[in-house]
Amino acid sequence: MTGARADFHSEINPTFSPRLALLYALQENQTIRAAGSVAYRSPTLTHSSAHQISVNTIPTGAPPPHHIFEREVPITGSLNLKPEKIISYEADYQGWFWNHRLRFRSDLFYNQITNQIVTRDSANIIGITSSLETQNDLGSTNIYGGETGIEVLLAPWLTGYTNYTYQESSVTTDGPSAQRGIPRSKFNAGLRGDWESGLSGEINLHHIGVAQYGSITRFSEFASLGLIPSDAVPNSRVDGYTLLNLRGGYMYDDGTEVAFSIFNALNDKHREHPLGELLSTRIMLWLTRHF
Repeated sequence: MTGARADFHSEINPTFSPRLALLYALQENQTIRAAGSVAYRSPTLTHSSAHQISVNTIPTGAPPPHHIFEREVPITGSLNLKPEKIISYEADYQGWFWNHRLRFRSDLFYNQITNQIVTRDSANIIGITSSLETQNDLGSTNIYGGETGIEVLLAPWLTGYTNYTYQESSVTTDGPSAQRGIPRSKFNAGLRGDWESGLSGEINLHHIGVAQYGSITRFSEFASLGLIPSDAVPNSRVDGYTLLNLRGGYMYDDGTEVAFSIFNALNDKHREHPLGELLSTRIMLWLTRHF
């Protein structure tokens, strides 16, 4: 299988995105697939031509009353940006077993991202940003790993799944703003029941491993200059967390469903990003009308 896509953009040269996939049947219900593709992400209007003013208000960390540090930082776009480019390779195996009631799959992947569009200091005075400029990063981000999992029909009314993902990343960059953090390990499992009476229930367990982010170094710079308190610098490490999500519902004959869901039933308080919201248990009620 093969395909291609051509994109024409007024700010960049035309891009050509090919895709190729090879499929081989080992035997009935078992296949191996290998694929490669190239894709592009064009600069947005903000990236290419916007000229903005960013106003920063930062407490200096001095004893109360805190002094406020205010300044205007111009952010300029660029008309010479290249589109971001990603080259993807993947290989996977898929097999159906137990009279087509169980599907097993396993795959490997490798992605390389280049020409990443970032915002960088164009001038720096005693460590304080005086202007920002949009540009292409000269390095690349490489993300690679694998995933394996099964999906199974345990009974006419009960299905289940489980999968595990492991991924690594390596970054070659000419600046810290291109750094990105990803958790190495993710594990998911779940069961879903649907009964003829109209009742339904679902339980999903997700475990996300530790992630290390490199995008908050500017906070440390501000703290070293006394612009913010040292205890205001966020931790670049995000600890692993476990989510247990529950859902139950009842479907009436006319297509109306009444349901409830519990997000993070174990109340594992966590952040998904160093600057993200602290997440805890959330309970929601639903009334849905299906047509």
